[in-house]
Amino acid sequence: MPVNDSDLELLHAYLDGELPTAECEGLWRRLASERELKTELDQLRADSSLRSMAWNSLEPDDRTMVRLEANIMRATRREDIMGWAFNGLRIVASAAALILFGFTVGWLGRDRMYATPISGIASGGSQQVVPTSAGTMNMTSPQYNVEMLDANGKIVKIFTAHSEAEAMQFLQELKSHSAMQNSGDASGGSGPDKF
Repeated sequence: MPVNDSDLELLHAYLDGELPTAECEGLWRRLASERELKTELDQLRADSSLRSMAWNSLEPDDRTMVRLEANIMRATRREDIMGWAFNGLRIVASAAALILFGFTVGWLGRDRMYATPISGIASGGSQQVVPTSAGTMNMTSPQYNVEMLDANGKIVKIFTAHSEAEAMQFLQELKSHSAMQNSGDASGGSGPDKF
């Protein structure tokens, strides 16, 4: 009589030690009288033995386990150190970004409390009117400096005005004087007021 699925389940339970004693006695009687059942049990025992040997050969020995554990611990420590370093770097980068932001805002806003510079050109150079202060800035009466520059951009002379209108008037006078001088130079004359 061929072995069916219920007999196979019974044999597996017997080999795993999960079969109750009363059923074991019935199985023993069947094994004594049924030759195909006994052959199937022997085959299942051989397969189980082979599987057990294969699994045992795949298990690492103690030295391998110690090495693996050391590698895992080393990797874990390395990740912890990298995490701490990354957090420290983030803090330093954030502080640097805030400082840079503060300097940038200060640099861009440094002239915002003053009037806009006034500029003009006279006799090969240029003049700029920039608000300035002597010591501390008195916001009610700012001073305006008219810087006279040479052709290379160096400051030659500074005229200080107490109002924007005074600075503009000085620039106008300087431009008209330069225009008169340039027209005199073009005609070949030289006047006593030439610089």
